[in-house]
Amino acid sequence: MDSLPYLVSVVQCGSFTAAADQLNCSTSTVSRHIQQLEGNLSSPIFIRHTRKVVLTDQGRLVYERALKICNQVKELQSDVALQNQEINGLVRINAPAWSMEHYVVPALPNLHEKWPNLQLALSYEEGAIDPYMSAHDIYLCIVKPVDSSLVMRPVKPPEFWACASPEYLSRSSALDTPNDLSDHSLLSFSRFGQTANWVFNHVDKNEGICMDMNKSWLSFTNYAMGRIACLNHGGVTVIPRNMVERDVLEGRLRRLLVQYKVGTMKDEQKIHLVYTKESSKSPKVKAVIDSIMGHIEKYQNLNS
Repeated sequence: MDSLPYLVSVVQCGSFTAAADQLNCSTSTVSRHIQQLEGNLSSPIFIRHTRKVVLTDQGRLVYERALKICNQVKELQSDVALQNQEINGLVRINAPAWSMEHYVVPALPNLHEKWPNLQLALSYEEGAIDPYMSAHDIYLCIVKPVDSSLVMRPVKPPEFWACASPEYLSRSSALDTPNDLSDHSLLSFSRFGQTANWVFNHVDKNEGICMDMNKSWLSFTNYAMGRIACLNHGGVTVIPRNMVERDVLEGRLRRLLVQYKVGTMKDEQKIHLVYTKESSKSPKVKAVIDSIMGHIEKYQNLNS
C-alpha cells in the first residue's frame, strides 16, 4: 500500500528521477518501492529503457487500480480534515432551473443541518459564464472541457421523454418516427438564446437522428413552461422524465417514440459541475461540492 503513490508518481512524471523530485526523496527510494511492489505482485510493472519507463500490460492494470486507491485515500484524508473544521461563510451557486431544482436544492437542507453557519445563495443565469469573472463559486452548465485550469466534474444528463397530450394527438397526423415531427407543432427548450436540438437514438438499431428545432412555434428557458404548454395541447415536447412521468401514468400526457432514447444534447455536449481549482481549496466550497455530487449520484441511481 505504501508503494502505490510512488508508482503513480513515476507514471505521471515519466521517470524515476522526476518522481523522486516530486516526492522529495531519492531515486533509490523510488526504485526500492517499485521493486517491492513488483515482488509482492510477482510481476514486472515497467519495461525499463535508458530514457524512459513504459508500463507492461500488467503494470497498466496495477497503475489504474493504484490511481483509484490513491485518489480515494486523498478524499478520505480531506473528508476527515473537513470534519475537524468549522464551515461557515457564503457560497454562491448558479445552475439552470431544472438542474437547480433536482440536483442542487434537495442537497442543501442536510448541508444546513450539518453546517448551520454556512450561507448559500442560489441564482439562475442563462448563457455561458466565465468562472473567473463570475460572482459564483460553483455552477452547473453545459460546457466543453477545454480549460485545464478549471475543475469540470461530469454529470449524467437526466432521461428525457417525448410527450404530447391525447387531445393534441387526436387532431394531428401520425407520429411513428422522428421524421414525422416535421408535420407537428413543436415546443422546444432554448439554451443560450438558441433552441436545443432533439437527438433520437434507436434502442435496438444503429440509428441516430438529430432534429433542428429552429422551426418550433414555442421556445422556453424553463421546462415547467414547456410542460404547461404541452398539457394545454400545444404540441410535442421533449422534457425530463421525472417532470411528466405522473402526467403520463394518469393519462394527461402520452409518451411518444418509445423505441428511441431522447436527449437535447449532442455527444460533444456534457453537463458539468464547474469550479476553479483555487475555489476548491476553500473548505466551505468543498463541503458544498461534495454534498451536491453525493445527492446527484443518489438521484441518478434512483431514476436509472
